[in-house]
Amino acid sequence: MNDINYINAVNSYNKLAQSNQTAPGMEPRDNPSVDFGNMVEGAIKSAVEAQKTSEAVAADAVLGKADLVDVMQAVNNAEASLNMFIAVRDRVIQSYEQILRMPI
Repeated sequence: MNDINYINAVNSYNKLAQSNQTAPGMEPRDNPSVDFGNMVEGAIKSAVEAQKTSEAVAADAVLGKADLVDVMQAVNNAEASLNMFIAVRDRVIQSYEQILRMPI
């Protein structure tokens, strides 16, 4: 029974490959080579925006316009985005240091 499923999968893949189409969700990107600087800039903007949103929701809570749950979610989102950015920054620095240690 499982052999038939594998054969169907292979046949489907072959048909897809011959038709020059892509599977759903696997479409090529418009610009496959994303500029690293733009990616870092986008991550920074995202972290800053999450911080601003967190501050705005906290201010609304002080005024009685927001629920405590909303404040906690906004703070957690801001913290997660900041931690992600710090982790990426640390990995970039580690990679740079490893490159510097490479013999020429």
